[in-house]
Amino acid sequence: MTNPQESTSSRRIAHAAVRSALIQAAKTELASVGSAALSLRAVARSVGMAPSGVYRYFASRDDLLTALILDAYHALGDAVDAAELSHSHDAPLDRWRALCGAIRTWALENPHEYALIYGSPVPGYHAPDATTSAALRTLLPLLRLIDLVSQPVPPARPFELPPVSDALHAQFQRLDGALPGLTVERMDTALAAWALLFGQINFEVFGRLGEPFENLTELFLHNVDVAAWLVGITNVDGGSS
Repeated sequence: MTNPQESTSSRRIAHAAVRSALIQAAKTELASVGSAALSLRAVARSVGMAPSGVYRYFASRDDLLTALILDAYHALGDAVDAAELSHSHDAPLDRWRALCGAIRTWALENPHEYALIYGSPVPGYHAPDATTSAALRTLLPLLRLIDLVSQPVPPARPFELPPVSDALHAQFQRLDGALPGLTVERMDTALAAWALLFGQINFEVFGRLGEPFENLTELFLHNVDVAAWLVGITNVDGGSS
């Protein structure tokens, strides 16, 4: 006699396997046509499935896009978590460099998935709340490091940073508590560092940097250190490198 629990378990495993195969096929399609042109029909065709069969696994194209976005965010989060773990005993600046380097490496190795989560929005697609928590996985290790080195008095700088306007400060206050470990007082430099880091990666992934930058790795490493300087991250001896 068939055990009902075993039968249910087998169906779940089979369902998960087909769903995974469809996601992998969608990644291939994504690399070929881009996110805006992604279609359930084409994905179904690539795995030899009738288009109507796909709806047993994904309710719509947007549902498939959400699965791809979550998959990409978690893959990038895994890469950053691995870097955080392997460099957990390093000096703060070295840990910062490792985390930022892990993001860049993943982006260059997975440009189409990176474009899906950090490129142009897909027309007509509205991401559910689940993607927000997945996206935070990449930022949390960076925020933990910023919080670790947080100082009551900002590090000495050769010039004064521009003051934060009342309007911008009010926006920062609305973010208070949304980004763990990041106080309102440190949001200006933290967001500037974030924009610098991802702006550099975006330029590189999307081919916006060429001559005279022949060595993009050196440029990236320099800007990683500039971002660290913005948030006050240095090595334990107080040096900048």
